[in-house]
Amino acid sequence: MTTKISKVFLTLLLFLSMNLVSAAGIYKWTDADGNIHYGDRPQESAHEIKVNTGHKPDPQRREHQQKRDRLLEVFDEERQEKRANKAQIAQLKAEQQQKCFEAQKRLEQYKTAGYLYKLDDDGNRTILEDEEHASALENAQDSVDHWCS
Repeated sequence: MTTKISKVFLTLLLFLSMNLVSAAGIYKWTDADGNIHYGDRPQESAHEIKVNTGHKPDPQRREHQQKRDRLLEVFDEERQEKRANKAQIAQLKAEQQQKCFEAQKRLEQYKTAGYLYKLDDDGNRTILEDEEHASALENAQDSVDHWCS
């Protein structure tokens, strides 16, 4: 029971202290050197500045904020789109590099192999004739030219 009362008391005290802070005045004064000062405590020759604490929404400000928010959303969408495009380009480049590597490896294997073969319908190896061998080398070179350019 006492904790409930103390919580209510503390809440009320906090609420009242917030009102006191907002009720504190703002003072303006000029010192002997001609410098203007502002503060929350009155000084000698200071006068209180009335501050309008009532907040009235400004339609132009609200419109400006809405335009700013829309512009920020557009900028954010553009940034996300650019990131997605960069990621896609990086992925395509990595795939191209991998295919280039594989094409170069295949060409080197074709050049150093004593013979090339193909599999027939039964899975048996059939050694390529000279013309077929030359055609396979040419195709491998074309693949390197395509992926590594």
